[in-house]
Amino acid sequence: MNQNHVFAVRVDSKYLEPYYLAALSGSHYGKTYFLSCAKRSTNLASINSTQLKEFPVLIPPLAEQRQIAKILSTWDKAITTTERLIDNSKRQKKALMQQLLTGKNRLLDDSGKPFAGDFVRLNLSELASIDKKSLGKKTPEDYEFKYISLSDVEPGSISKTLEQHVFKSAPSRAKRIVQDGDILLATVRPNLKGFAKVKVEQDGFVASTGFAVLTPKKEVSGDYLYHYLFSCHITGQIDALVVGSNYPAINSSDVKGLKVYCPSYEEQEKIAKLLNNADASLIKLEKQLSDLQQEKKALMQQLLTGKRRVKVDATEVA
Repeated sequence: MNQNHVFAVRVDSKYLEPYYLAALSGSHYGKTYFLSCAKRSTNLASINSTQLKEFPVLIPPLAEQRQIAKILSTWDKAITTTERLIDNSKRQKKALMQQLLTGKNRLLDDSGKPFAGDFVRLNLSELASIDKKSLGKKTPEDYEFKYISLSDVEPGSISKTLEQHVFKSAPSRAKRIVQDGDILLATVRPNLKGFAKVKVEQDGFVASTGFAVLTPKKEVSGDYLYHYLFSCHITGQIDALVVGSNYPAINSSDVKGLKVYCPSYEEQEKIAKLLNNADASLIKLEKQLSDLQQEKKALMQQLLTGKRRVKVDATEVA
C-alpha cells in the first residue's frame, strides 16, 4: 500500500519503457518541471496528481528508450559496485582501528619482531597541549584571518571556502589560532565528529572556541592521535560527558581528561601510516563514485532530452 503522498504510475509498455520514465523524472529536465509547479511549505515541496499527469514526457521510439535504459543501467551498476566497495572499506578500516588502537594486534618493528612494551593509558593532556594559542584583547583591530566555524568542519575535513574576517568585527567565538599539524576536536555537538587535521595551507587560521585545538607534544604521533579520536573508546567517553540537550557539549577539562592508550612512538607512527593508507584508499573510491555520478548525470541530460541520440539495432526496431 502506498502512502497518500506517493504516486504509483503504470506505463503502457507499447509506448513507454518504465526505467526510461523513471530516469526522465529524476533527471534535471524532470526535476525542473516538478519544482516549477510544486506547492511549497516550510520544509516540503509537493505536487498533485493533475500536475503529475501534465508532466511533458519526451518520448523517443521505444527501441531507443530501451537502449537508453540499458546504457544508464550500466552506470547504475558501476555506481552500486563502488558504493559497496566504499562500505566494505569503511568496515575494514573500523576493524583495523579496533585491532591496532587497542593493542589486540601488534605490529612488527623494522627488525621483524613485535614491538616491545605495553600500551600505556594516558590523559589527552599528557599527549597534546590544549588550546595553545589564542587571540587576546591586545590583538590589532585590523588583524585579518580566515575563520573556521563549527559548520566548516566535517569528519576528517575542513572546508576550503572559509570566511575572511578582521578582529574588530569577527564573531566572538573566533579565538583559537591553529597551526600545521594541530587537530580540531569539536566540543559542541561532538557526536557529529567534527574532528580534522590542520594542514600547512591552513596554518595561522583562527578556529571557533567551539573546538578544542590539540597540539601534539614531542614523541607523540599527531596522526595516531587524530585516528584515535574516531575510535569507539574516545567517542564512548565523549558521549558519557556531554551535557545539554539543545546545545550538547563537553568542556575543556573534559577534553584534557580523555583517556588514550598509547604504544611507543615508533609503533604509533606505523599504526598511523596504515590508517592513513586506508583513508587514502577510501578517498580515492569516493572520488570515483562522485565522478561516476557526475558522468551519469551529464549523460542523462544528453540522452533523455534528445541532444544526443543512440543507435538502435535493426533487430531491436523490428
